[in-house]
Amino acid sequence: MSDNPRIAFLGSPELAVPALRVLHQAFGVGLVITQPDKPAGRGRHETASPVKHAAAELGIPIYQPGRLRGVDAVKPLADFAPDFLVVVAYGELLSDKVLALPKIAPLNAHMSLLPRHRGPSPVNAAILEGDEFSGVTTMRITKKMDTGPVYLVEKMAIRPRDTSEHLAFRLAPIAGRLLVETVNGLLDKTLQERPQEGEPTYCTKMTKEHGLIHWDTRAEHIERMTRAFFPWPTAWTHFPRHGCSRAILKVLEATCNCERHDARPGTVLCAGHTVDVACGEGLLSITRVQPEGKKPMCARDFVNGHPLPVGTVLG
Repeated sequence: MSDNPRIAFLGSPELAVPALRVLHQAFGVGLVITQPDKPAGRGRHETASPVKHAAAELGIPIYQPGRLRGVDAVKPLADFAPDFLVVVAYGELLSDKVLALPKIAPLNAHMSLLPRHRGPSPVNAAILEGDEFSGVTTMRITKKMDTGPVYLVEKMAIRPRDTSEHLAFRLAPIAGRLLVETVNGLLDKTLQERPQEGEPTYCTKMTKEHGLIHWDTRAEHIERMTRAFFPWPTAWTHFPRHGCSRAILKVLEATCNCERHDARPGTVLCAGHTVDVACGEGLLSITRVQPEGKKPMCARDFVNGHPLPVGTVLG
């Protein structure tokens, strides 16, 4: 085998870009497979994935098959004859036919400490569940999602104010570095795979409905929602607005405390520099919001434009 293995990289979001760059610098990525351009923004213009932009900048051939299924869709990858298939947040489960293509291994960098948070949204899940640590695991991809044997693991502490965006930004470079180490270790046969250890947990794909705030839950949990679901789908509730019975209010930043109260969950107890809302346990102090159809703003500016008398019930 030549010194430079043939690597096909599969990924789509910004999270995957650092891994693509470092792999290309180390070995030279020969093919990038990413999701098709999709309509985005108010104008619904066709928008390329961040991985496609990075691949074009690096001069790497790009393939956008839609679904990597069927003989015709798989043929360009099969013709490339990869030594390694490297997947970072591609957005599709791969068939047995695809997983059998690489001569050495199909690899994945998963943004969790497997087997915790198997599934498509491990960064969100780690924050939502109040985990003390997250991390990156490199693994061999098998047919069943995120169950394959692991190669390397690196742990990272979750900071008290981490959003999913912040945490992903810090994990992404680790993924790239561990993938390079994994490829090198497999090439020189110094790295051995090992089975996952521990009780697995699972997370689901995020939808807008996941962000709906249920005020009868604990303030601590709702505060974690504001960070776990930022920048998408965001934590959100409804508020009364003139000319509209209820409008959506995205809760972008908040803190919580354990103050006792006997108010109905969702009741506004204070509206000034913060909007303090009664929860099932404790209070949520909202500091930054985005009303429906408006730009993000601090709580004080929101209250000035949308009075919320004490006693107003959100939700």
